[in-house]
Amino acid sequence: MIGSVVYYAFGSECVLEKDKFQELLLGFELTGLPFLVALKPPFGAKIRDLSPARSHYGSSSLWEALLNECLIVLLPQGTELFVSARRISTYLKAGVEIERREEDRWFNPESVFKAIKMVMDEDNKVGTEIKANKTKWKDFLSQESLDSSYIDNLVLKLQDLVD
Repeated sequence: MIGSVVYYAFGSECVLEKDKFQELLLGFELTGLPFLVALKPPFGAKIRDLSPARSHYGSSSLWEALLNECLIVLLPQGTELFVSARRISTYLKAGVEIERREEDRWFNPESVFKAIKMVMDEDNKVGTEIKANKTKWKDFLSQESLDSSYIDNLVLKLQDLVD
């Protein structure tokens, strides 16, 4: 996609080993797209930390991503993040998870490339479905009356119980 930049936020709670760090970045390079990756340096790296703020990119960040224009590619690390990733990719069908190898449940550069291309390719059926679902969820979640409708329905049901 012309003018697109791949942004990946890995969060502050996960630090990769050097080989995993390299595999992730190689996967981004394979896309041929410009990319920005926000993650901690690998174990043992001597890099000065200049980042002003950090986030673990958990559930709140994923819901925020649903409300923005970005496409969602997921590589969860940690139990809560696996649940959130499955919710986004499997149930909401608004993002795609990076495939993992069976032997070590990790990824390789090709699986990173494949997932990114899948959501960004205009002609990819899965990517088209994800974009449509993401738009649908964004529209639903950004309704001004969404919060109050749940409360209104609860009040009506409680009134029905009393009447």
